[in-house]
Amino acid sequence: MTILLQLQNDLERAKALDDPNHNVCYFALADQNGLPSVRTLVLRSISHSSLTLFSNKTSPKWEILTANPCCQILLWYPSIQIQYRLSGNCSALAQDSLENDWQRRPDKSKLLDYFYQSGHPQSGPIESRTVLTHGLKTLGKKMPVEELKMPASAGAFTVEIQQVDYLRLTQNEEPHFRERHTKKETNWSTETLVP
Repeated sequence: MTILLQLQNDLERAKALDDPNHNVCYFALADQNGLPSVRTLVLRSISHSSLTLFSNKTSPKWEILTANPCCQILLWYPSIQIQYRLSGNCSALAQDSLENDWQRRPDKSKLLDYFYQSGHPQSGPIESRTVLTHGLKTLGKKMPVEELKMPASAGAFTVEIQQVDYLRLTQNEEPHFRERHTKKETNWSTETLVP
């Protein structure tokens, strides 16, 4: 079993236990000044070699990823005491895949994509929360969500995983279990690590 298949199985176990982290990840980049930059994102999908994450193209992280596609993703499932730290490179998701995935997004996420293009870029300052909520309500009245088409600013990226650091915490006198899995072409190698 590859480490990413194991990850999919652990995610399903965490979800079955109502783990609060089952659908999110912690996404780390180095910003334009080389400073660490971490945020929580919704984890859209995991395949045998990559993860998919959404980001509007007005977001500062889109510009950062365009300049430097290296990233790291942390998954922590407290219900099963397992952590995955995944390192890889980002690339924009193909337009046809993006359009299919965009239609399955929650209504509020679709409206936000339109709100971003109306002069309020993702992560940009806004006068108040009231301006945000009122703007979204107004958009929802003008543009029924069921009729929305994906705007040009909608984006997503895949992270091609090159390395996985796996940690399983133990609750006894045994040391924690830790491994590093590294992808070379299409094969994975595994090293046991000191926790």
